[in-house]
Amino acid sequence: MHTDIAPLLEAHRGLWHRARFVAMRFDVAAGDERVRVHVDDQQVRVEPLPSGTSEPSDFVLAGSAEAWAEYARDLPRPGYQDILAMLESNHASFDGDGLCFFRNLFLVKGIVATLFRGDPRW
Repeated sequence: MHTDIAPLLEAHRGLWHRARFVAMRFDVAAGDERVRVHVDDQQVRVEPLPSGTSEPSDFVLAGSAEAWAEYARDLPRPGYQDILAMLESNHASFDGDGLCFFRNLFLVKGIVATLFRGDPRW
């Protein structure tokens, strides 16, 4: 996973504009690797999350390392091309505040795409 994503997101004006008034933190898990994404007033930070961390986040997107590797491909197979497709086909799971997730869906999709693909375009 890419962790220094702020410069990549800043280059995408639409996503950066969406992050202006957002305050959320969410976790992304790929197998045993887990990161926490902090979004606060146009600041986006990604930090590795050690196992056993008890501090809650707004929501968690989790999938196997293999599922996220397929998602990261240039032409992923059907069911892996988008985080919603991954959730609907049970290649990933969601836990937490659905309103926060869907309210900021375009921003979350851009952040997750940047984490795995190095490009905020989804």
